[in-house]
Amino acid sequence: MVCMTLMGCSPEYNWRVTAVADGSVTAIFPDKPEVAQRSLDFSGHSIQFFLTAAHVDDAVFAVGYAPWPDEWAHDDQARHDLAKAIIRSLYQNLGVAPPNVLPALGKRFTVEGKSQKGAARLEAKVWLLPHGLVEGLVTAPVRAYPKPEADEFFGSLGAAR
Repeated sequence: MVCMTLMGCSPEYNWRVTAVADGSVTAIFPDKPEVAQRSLDFSGHSIQFFLTAAHVDDAVFAVGYAPWPDEWAHDDQARHDLAKAIIRSLYQNLGVAPPNVLPALGKRFTVEGKSQKGAARLEAKVWLLPHGLVEGLVTAPVRAYPKPEADEFFGSLGAAR
């Protein structure tokens, strides 16, 4: 089904299955993804954050992954606090105040705001694994948001087999 759907996409999209999040999640990316790594300071901890992303025109398709620090092995509160902070940052990055009630973990949500290039839309989903946090996101200018391709991308996010 996915193959038949993908064949109908624009030639600009060269879909490929990629393992992310230390191999525990798979995603289909619309072009060859690149991986960047940086350190996030959160609640007195340095957390490694890996972003696997592919760009097509002005759209970015990405999966972020942050493995838990060893001391968070059994700290559900710290894990949820990080997830909430990540969700809030997605709103703030587009100049939008986060809502009082944040989207539930594992649920896709949309943010519309402004980027350096103008009006922008971001769709994201943030969830927790036993060993880390994962976020999937697609962002693009509102006028060129690739909704069918974003649906394919989000539909592909799942546990690696």
